Amino acid sequence: MGVNAVEIDHKLRTGLWGTCGEIYLHRSCLPLDEVDLSTAGDQGRHDLWPNKSEGMCGV
Repeated sequence: MGVNAVEIDHKLRTGLWGTCGEIYLHRSCLPLDEVDLSTAGDQGRHDLWPNKSEGMCGV
């Protein structure tokens, strides 16, 4: 069985040689098992402009 991201995150915390401080995989600097990874859609907020970057402005 493989290793999951939460296990890797815990192993990285103080396990890299030559680093100062703690290392986290998530940009919030929280352990992955404490991070809310739900999407805006999961939380009931939906994108009002789902195709906003299709390059057709003004057409």
